[in-house]
Formats: sequence, C-alpha cells, structure tokens
Amino acid sequence: MKEILDLTSFKDYLNSVKVNFLLKRYIKSILKYFEISFHKFIFKFLQKKIIKKLKDKKKIDVYFLVSEKEKWNYQILYDLFLKSKKFFPKIVIFPNGNNNLTKKDSFLRNYSFFKNHKKLIKGVNKKYDIKNPNEIIKKGSLVFYDQPVPKLTDHWKPNKIALNHLIAYVPYGIKIANSLGELSHFGLDLHHYSWKIFCETNWHKLKFEKYTKNYGSIINTGHPKLDNYKIKKNYNYKKTKLKNFSKKIIWAPHWTIDHYLGVEHSTFKKNYKYFLFLKKKFKAIYWFFRPHQRLERQIIDTNFMKKNDLNIYFKKWNNKNSEHYNNYNYYKIFFSSDGLITDCGSFLMEYLFTGKPVLVLESGKNPGWNELGRKVYNVYYKAYNNEDILRFIKNVIIKKKDILKPKRERLIKFLLKDNQSFNNNSFNSSKKIFENINNFFS
Repeated sequence: MKEILDLTSFKDYLNSVKVNFLLKRYIKSILKYFEISFHKFIFKFLQKKIIKKLKDKKKIDVYFLVSEKEKWNYQILYDLFLKSKKFFPKIVIFPNGNNNLTKKDSFLRNYSFFKNHKKLIKGVNKKYDIKNPNEIIKKGSLVFYDQPVPKLTDHWKPNKIALNHLIAYVPYGIKIANSLGELSHFGLDLHHYSWKIFCETNWHKLKFEKYTKNYGSIINTGHPKLDNYKIKKNYNYKKTKLKNFSKKIIWAPHWTIDHYLGVEHSTFKKNYKYFLFLKKKFKAIYWFFRPHQRLERQIIDTNFMKKNDLNIYFKKWNNKNSEHYNNYNYYKIFFSSDGLITDCGSFLMEYLFTGKPVLVLESGKNPGWNELGRKVYNVYYKAYNNEDILRFIKNVIIKKKDILKPKRERLIKFLLKDNQSFNNNSFNSSKKIFENINNFFS
C-alpha cells in the first residue's frame, strides 16, 4: 500500500533528467492531480478504518507537533483535551528548521518554552536528529500539526502520517494577505490529507473547499488565537513597570527581506535604524520590539547583517524603555499597548479587536490583501516614509487624534455579527474545536 501511494521516486527521476522546464512542470502537475485524486479514494477507506479503531478505544491519544514555538496556537485547546477523560494529549517538540541555530540549540529553544507542560515528548534522539513517527506516535492516533510545511523528515509528511492516523489542522494565523497566491494558503499537502481543518471564517472555509481535495471536513470555528481576548491574565503584563510610561507602542517587523519571489511585506531594511532613533527620542514611551520569528534567519541568509551585528542590534532593544519580546503569547503586549506599528499581515487582523490604532508600514512591494484583508487594511493608518511614522506617534498615539477609530469600531461590530466573517465563533474557537472532536467520538 505504501509503495503504491508514494510517487516520490518517479518525481526524483523526473528532476534528474533533462526535460524542457515547462514540460516538466506540466508533467508534475498531472502527476500531482493523479496522486491526490487517487489518494482521496484510498484515504477515505483508510480514514474509516482509523475512525472505527479510535471509537473503540477507551482513551484516544492526541499528539500536538511543535516545530516553532511561536506558532503555538493550541494552548487552550490542549488544556481542554487534558481535562477530558476521553483523550490523552501530548506535545511533541522538534527543532525549528526555519532558523540559523544548530539542531540542538533550536530544539532546546522550543523545549525550554514548554518545559513546565505535562506530557512532553522529545521528538529527537541524543544526537538531536528527528525521530521517526513510529518511535513516538501510537498507531491510530489524532495528530495536530503546528504549520502546513514544518521542516521535518520525510517520514513526517502528511501523506505518510495519514496512513495510520487522523490529521487535524488549524491555520497558525488568520490569512488576510495575498502573498504567493491563494494556493499557497489553501492548497497544500497538509490540507489535502487532513481529516478535519478548523478554519478562521466562512470566507476561508469556501477557499479551502475550492482548492483542497480534502478527505475529511472543513469547519469554520473561528481562530483559537482570538480566544486570548477572554483570558484575564493576558491583561496584566508588567503592569507596575508600564505605569511609569505615558504610552506603549509595539513595533512588529515582518521577515520578508529581499524575498526570492519578490514578495516583500518587510520594511525592516529601510527603517531599522530609525526605530532605534525613535526609541531614544521618545523616552516616555515604552517600546515592544516584536519581530517575526523568521526575521533573524532572513537577515543572515540575505547577508543584510552578520550574526554578531544582528545580536548587537537585538540587544539594544532590552533596556529601560524597551524590550525584545519573543514570547509566543503576544496578546499580553497587545493589551498593554496603545498602538501597533507593523508590516505583518496576520497582526493587522488579530490586533483589530483591541480597538486601538495601527500604522501599516508600506514596502511598495506588498502583493495586496484578500477580501477580508482589504476591509481591515482600510481602517488603519499608512506610512510610506519616516515622516508618516513620526506623525502617527505624535498625533494619533500621543495627542489621541485618532480619526479612524469610528471606522474600526464599525468594522469590529460588522465582523462579529456578519455570517460571512466570524459567525459568532469569535473568542470561543478552542471550545468549538474540542466539542466538534469530542462529539464525533462520543
């Protein structure tokens, strides 16, 4: 069965021979279509067998795969599984293949974040090589991926895992950008092989249904990240210290410096020094420097900075009126801040419900926004140069001349009521996901 389902060797052969590029691409697309269509038939059969096996179990094993701690969306959902008598959840930690650290350092960075969690499993051996699934996962389990393309070994590819397990997935962010086209968000292998996809909105559900040869079901539950709005402890980050500052601002730069496909949200190259200047100029303001988790690697990979220069720059953000914030739960600083300055797409959506002002840093190479993204983008301020940034800080943040506030409030009200957006699932997504799975196996 496994040999029939794996066309990898033929694809490797195709890559090795000299064939016209367009012809090769066409052949690959035909192969992909055949592979996925054939798999749909096979995996429907396999899924029925796995589901029957899971329903016969007294307790179902649930594995949460973590390759990047920054993309951990599942804390509330994990806690719900942990409290249940029906499920036995575990977190499997791997190295992050998207940074410049050694396998050991990368693994330890992820592992140290989760060290106080129960039921933690190391996904590496003593040499920090990634273990095979059969060394970790019990046959016939439920598996959650943290992202669609984790840098793991081939054994962990969705088409291999789906042979013996059910795959569930929640997008790690709320997709509102058009970067690399819709297929890069909705038509990936993980989506095809997932038993259930729990997506952000009805709009996203329609896109998944359009592009995904899904063998299971796609359910709009809202996004678990927004559940953070209901967690009271998120509202108390460094409360005593921050009282000493008149305002608090987040600067969150994107990672796409000199992207090889020309998709650049990032403005870091042109304003990274300017933000240090602003930090010194406005000493009564507390600054949260919250870069995208891939920014460090991209800076090194593109030779924009040497490793030592990068470390020096990042350290400059840890002083009296600023900090380099790299905790996965950035909602703590969302609620502590007075405004956000960013070129990151997902933050634009997630920060909206704070009601606070946002300045979008324009790169001039941004590929634009999807239908939901355009609505959000239109209620924010824009910066095309340093003067625009300074004006936002002085007028909107300090003087509170927030002329776009009424537009944001109307959009928030619309999104929370509109059936095509959040469909009354907002801020309760984790519970919806858990109930869907729990009821299915009851």
